[in-house]
Amino acid sequence: MQTIVEKHIDALTPERLAKLVNVPGVPALSLYMPAGRSGDESRQNPIRYKNVCKRAAEALAAAQTPGEVTERLMARLDALGADVPRYWEHQSDGLAVFVTTDFFAALRLPLSFAEDVRAGASFDVLPLLPALRLNTRFALLNLNLNGVCLYAGSALTWERLELADVPPTIRDYRGTLDRERQLRMHSVGGNGGTSAVFHGHGAADDQAHKHDTREFFRLLDAAVCKAITTEHLPLVLAGTPANRGLYREVSRYPHLLGAGIEIDPEADDAQSLQLRALPIARAIAESETQAALARMHVSARRVTGIEAVLPAAHTGRVDTLFVPEDVRIPGHFDVQTQVVANDDAADVDLLNQAVIDTLVHGGKLYSVAASASPAALLRY
Repeated sequence: MQTIVEKHIDALTPERLAKLVNVPGVPALSLYMPAGRSGDESRQNPIRYKNVCKRAAEALAAAQTPGEVTERLMARLDALGADVPRYWEHQSDGLAVFVTTDFFAALRLPLSFAEDVRAGASFDVLPLLPALRLNTRFALLNLNLNGVCLYAGSALTWERLELADVPPTIRDYRGTLDRERQLRMHSVGGNGGTSAVFHGHGAADDQAHKHDTREFFRLLDAAVCKAITTEHLPLVLAGTPANRGLYREVSRYPHLLGAGIEIDPEADDAQSLQLRALPIARAIAESETQAALARMHVSARRVTGIEAVLPAAHTGRVDTLFVPEDVRIPGHFDVQTQVVANDDAADVDLLNQAVIDTLVHGGKLYSVAASASPAALLRY
């Protein structure tokens, strides 16, 4: 079998998670560790990694893994970062590593994992589930009149989108208006001479600026709708309160959020805007989770407790699984009788198995508060 190597992964998608749980091979090693991004913390990264690798070797020995297999797995772990200069200085908040004899993957994620090592028949993916919230996509519109910008992304990805058929600045927009006025004057028989231009003063000037800004935003909104409507992305506005208010007056975008970001009119740093928007993105993800929970609670097809959830997941009946964070349920599951038994001394985590079975059958996952019980919305 060809070895699959996926190093330096910086995002976890549902598709990647589903691929991970479908990797064959025993033993399957899962390693988790916190990481530091810079300074003294980053210098501790290789030391932490050596510690979890030592624990991995101990776990393999405890599982009576053949020596040849152990050597192969440990060689894969030892090779991490060897091909990337200063690899350990360029980490996120947590590192997760998954390895079998024919597979290797390392994920750098903005989650501070507790140090843990597990060897079993499948990968331990429970600590990864909160990272799925980081995939919640949204759009952000910077209402800088000297250079409007539209971005789309998540906590992990960020890109600038093209705005078609709209001037980039209000000055360009006014220039377009002036040219249109001149063309209209010529078309009605203007003599080509210089026309008089009257400038307003005080309140009149402010009204003219407000009118131009509103019309500019109307044109901008049409371009924004064209760029992001197909994804139905929640839209966050960044700008002065006055500009955000004017944009709301004219916008026809149905997913415009009430929350916004107040910034300096000239602020256009893409990364800082993303960071400022992350609390709103987390709120979006939480609202999606709560909406899914509400649908589950009013459905007759809901089940709660690992004793009911795991058999349903194993038989492919789970449409949506709600997984409490930082919860472990060791035990045994008899696939023939469908009986679940808790056992604190067991090596198998029943909740992890429910997650794997749900993903194998194409179900959805939500990470919920640790105080909640495992629950599921069934397909039938």
